[in-house]
Amino acid sequence: MIRILSILIIVSSFFGCKNTKPVSEGKSAETQQPEEVVISTPDNTPFVILPLVYPENSIVGIKRTSCFGTCPVYTMFLLDDFTLVYKGKRNVDKLGDYSAQASKEEYDLLIAFADEIGYFGFEDQYVTDVSDIPTVYTTLVKKGKRKTVVNLFMGPEQLSELESYIDAVFKDKDWVKVED
Repeated sequence: MIRILSILIIVSSFFGCKNTKPVSEGKSAETQQPEEVVISTPDNTPFVILPLVYPENSIVGIKRTSCFGTCPVYTMFLLDDFTLVYKGKRNVDKLGDYSAQASKEEYDLLIAFADEIGYFGFEDQYVTDVSDIPTVYTTLVKKGKRKTVVNLFMGPEQLSELESYIDAVFKDKDWVKVED
């Protein structure tokens, strides 16, 4: 009973707050990270959604997690010097670590699109109790404020459009393999 109550308290605390945080208030990236989310599957098994861990100097980010099929698994971040960093883990063309260069104009277009669809007003998370689907994390910084959204299947269509837009903007870059 205590375990169920703990899970309910954790889950309810996430649905009541927004995640638009100042990036530079003397806090480390770790103190700005959202907490993990625990949901229950239909058979009451706890399912943990881990928070997105992003570089402190990132201004755009996307992470796609695995599913039981062939979903692409990778993370990609645009840093504040417009360097792109990518880590392909599974079911992607580029496996491993890569980097590329983006532009301020591309960042500005992403932020304009995010504004147009209302990204900065979205809930912090859209979760469901289905565990065989990938989770997509997005994070954007606008005027020093970071917004991170967790999308486990139930997000608005505009959020999925933004996720695809981020991928499309950076897909055809001149990616360079980063050696270990």
